[in-house]
Amino acid sequence: MDYFYKTPEGTYHLPTDETEAEAKAEARASGVLRRIKRFLAYLANGSIVPDRERPNAATLADWIRHCHLSGEVAVDVEEDYQVCVRILTRAGGDQPKKKKARMKA
Repeated sequence: MDYFYKTPEGTYHLPTDETEAEAKAEARASGVLRRIKRFLAYLANGSIVPDRERPNAATLADWIRHCHLSGEVAVDVEEDYQVCVRILTRAGGDQPKKKKARMKA
């Protein structure tokens, strides 16, 4: 996939113009697709993702842009992301506080 574009019919084609060719060349040089595939392999195998392989929010956004999601799918991803952020925020803020141990006299 480093050299081809997938069509809606499920087939592949070479870049049709210089812009598409430059985009593919840039993606190959940056290694984005290789990092995405490596991350997905960890998830698919049920392995623990090493810290150095875990993408941050900005990296995930770049990966989504790299995948050229349609407008509707991009909106769905954004909504899912916002739901996750709210859940994580609530989980972080609502954690039970540790009680101090009392010394018996």
